[in-house]
Amino acid sequence: MNELECLGALRAHRHEVMNALQVVKGYLQLKRVDQAERALDRLSDRLADFARLQGAVAPEEADILWCAITLGRVRIQRWTTGVCRTVAQVRAVCALLRAVESCAAAGGIDEVRVSAGAEGGDVWLRIAPVMGADDGPEGQRSRDWWHTVQQETARPGVRWEPAEGGARVVRVTG
Repeated sequence: MNELECLGALRAHRHEVMNALQVVKGYLQLKRVDQAERALDRLSDRLADFARLQGAVAPEEADILWCAITLGRVRIQRWTTGVCRTVAQVRAVCALLRAVESCAAAGGIDEVRVSAGAEGGDVWLRIAPVMGADDGPEGQRSRDWWHTVQQETARPGVRWEPAEGGARVVRVTG
């Protein structure tokens, strides 16, 4: 990632934090203390996710951290140090996370939880959208969202596995 991209990531992160603080301030002005506390908890959780990720990424995976900072809906909750062995894997994972972010925004999904690990030279990501009660009959919204994500991320070296309890695992080779 070059300097301009790093500055853009920092700008996006600052913007996200400032927006969250404005929401808290608004709730407090309206005397909705419970909602203000929930908003602060969400911000605190998000910052804790970044701190964990920062401590886990290997130096050659630093672009993953910069990528995560720019994502408003995707939360990387678990990352094992050294998951990505190659620059190509780092780039593929960042592209995949950005596509998931874009699909979440388009699908009205506020949060997507991601865990990552490595197995046999492949990177795996467990991706779990947080769906609300408005998922529709038999989870139609969820199925539609997954279909879109798989279409948007279809490229060589990306392989989706069958669903497991609302989440899916994607493997990135190379």
